[in-house]
Amino acid sequence: MLSDAVRDVRYAIHLLAASRTFTIVAVLTLSLGIGANTAIFSVVDGLLLRPLPYMDPGQLLFVDSLLARPDGNTDFQISYADIETVRQQARSIAAITPWNTGWGLALEGVDGARRLESNFVGRDYFSILGASPLLGRVFTAEDHAVGSDTLLVVMLSEATWRQDFGSDPSIVGKDVRLQNRVFSVVGVMPSSFSDVATSL
Repeated sequence: MLSDAVRDVRYAIHLLAASRTFTIVAVLTLSLGIGANTAIFSVVDGLLLRPLPYMDPGQLLFVDSLLARPDGNTDFQISYADIETVRQQARSIAAITPWNTGWGLALEGVDGARRLESNFVGRDYFSILGASPLLGRVFTAEDHAVGSDTLLVVMLSEATWRQDFGSDPSIVGKDVRLQNRVFSVVGVMPSSFSDVATSL
């Protein structure tokens, strides 16, 4: 049986060597197929097989709404009024928080401005995800009181804290200028924290 297998392999190699065009096409086809399958598995593994890096990921629900515009375009958005309505009326939801992927905000410093990736989140965002800050505290209801005179607040990532603020241990409570507005730093999230934008 082994000798038959060796003879078959030799015969296959002889045929492939005799027809180089077919061999090249076959190898390229196999390479593309393997690459495509690897890419698809990576996506499926990240979205479906690997659990989200949060406390009780099976209890989390991401909700979005589709707004159809008169011009035929669509937009995904939920207003704060909608969120408050759900918060007040839902009986099977323990907590709800708004989240919106942001755009680059200009961090103003002594060496000019640097654009930072940002997200806008509600007061329960970090507690719902079971995340604790490296420094400081998470957001509170007072931070999100509509119409209050409270300073705008910001949570820094550990990377930004280290790169732009020199790992200043007294950064909490200090003011920073983002997009020409003053924000008060309430905390620093560790690098181990995965933002929703990187997990969806």
